[in-house]
Amino acid sequence: SSELISTKVPGLKNSEASEEERVLDLGAMDNRIRVSRAVIAEMEKINGAVRCE
Repeated sequence: SSELISTKVPGLKNSEASEEERVLDLGAMDNRIRVSRAVIAEMEKINGAVRCE
């Protein structure tokens, strides 16, 4: 993705770096959200199983 940015904005190295960082931050946030959703789903499964018994 850095090649794309450098062709769009030639000579602006700083904006290129900050774009990359922003993309990385969004990716990390996305992963955290996915993980916490998975954990919640697991907990609900366990709680559901306990309630059924």
